[in-house]
Order: sequence, then structure tokens, then C-alpha cells
Amino acid sequence: DYIAPEQALDPASADWRADLYSLGAVAFFLLTGHPPYEGGTVAQKLMKHQAAAIPSARAERPEIPPTLDSLFKRMMSKNPADRPQSAKEVHDSLL
Repeated sequence: DYIAPEQALDPASADWRADLYSLGAVAFFLLTGHPPYEGGTVAQKLMKHQAAAIPSARAERPEIPPTLDSLFKRMMSKNPADRPQSAKEVHDSLL
């Protein structure tokens, strides 16, 4: 439920940014009570991580600040280059 797209395709190619993806997915779960991509088989969930639109926690919980929702969506970007490039960057975005 929390695996980064590149990690599912080729685990050897994944780097620390896969962890940031997973952290964003876990944050989504903590805010909504369910994983970002629900239902279906494991293969279908993996495909959703690859191609489905990144869900908005704010769509379900309007009290979530837009900047926080934006950060979590950025953390779950399909392309690792579009994610925060370090845990410090995530931390600094939360300040």
C-alpha cells in the first residue's frame, strides 16, 4: 500500500526518495484512515502507484492546510526528481 513506483518496478534502482514517497503515503493514511490507493489485487494497487492520480487528503479532510496537502502530494510524485530531495527538505517544509 505504500511502495514507491520505482521500487515496485526495479528495487535496485530505488534510492532514499522512495522512502519519502512511502512517508507521504503513510501520512495520507494517518490523515484519512485508509491508504492512498484502495481496492483491487496487489497488482492493481501497484499499477495505481504507477499511473493513477495522486489523491488529495484535503479532498476528504478540508481542514488540512493546502500547503500540507501539497507537500504530501509532492512526496508521492511518480517521478522521484519531482519529490523533495531530502528528509531535511520535508522537515523544512513543515516549519
